Amino acid sequence: MSGRGKLKVIAVDGPAGSGKTTVCSEVARRLGFLFISSGSIYRACSWVFLNVYHGLNLQDFARELKSIPLEFDVLEGSFVVKYQGRIINGELHDPRIAMEASRLARIQEVREFANEVQKALAAKAPVVVEGRDATTVVFPDACLKVFLTATPEERALRRWRELVAKGVPVAFEEILKEVVERDMADSERSLAPLVKAPDAVTIDTTGIDVETVVEKIVELYRQKCI
Repeated sequence: MSGRGKLKVIAVDGPAGSGKTTVCSEVARRLGFLFISSGSIYRACSWVFLNVYHGLNLQDFARELKSIPLEFDVLEGSFVVKYQGRIINGELHDPRIAMEASRLARIQEVREFANEVQKALAAKAPVVVEGRDATTVVFPDACLKVFLTATPEERALRRWRELVAKGVPVAFEEILKEVVERDMADSERSLAPLVKAPDAVTIDTTGIDVETVVEKIVELYRQKCI
């Protein structure tokens, strides 16, 4: 079925390390779309929990989410996160925040909140969104769905190179083990597991440069959505 007439959304799912963020941000830039990383929404929730609501347990915090002064908006074409009117994007990359975000993402109310944020943004502008369930749960009516993947070895190598470049001493075998375990956890979890949508186009990025992948997605968009 053609994507013409469907929601002007390019939804991209895939396992950790498949290149989703790098590729999607460039696709969005090329097309003049808004790029949404679903992970940044979960990290924003984590930031608020750790910095403001740390006295609550996770379940109670999840129930309070909709009343918290956390805003997600578009500023000069970019996705911004604000708390009480202050932009906090630059504070969302602390490892503690990422760890807590992973726990929060397992809670139904938090996932529903994140999904509502993404849908509200897509109602304002065309978007490229990446995640684990963007094609299956959040945007099942996206005009283009892509499942981005790569071999576990390739994804582990990318992560290992990133860490080495930052001066973090770590064995490749350890990273590979983490990648395999993360894949299993993402695919087998009961809430919004990582699965390929039946109508998603699979792109294996193993051994392929970012530019080639970006061009392929842009061309697919032009074929299916315009």
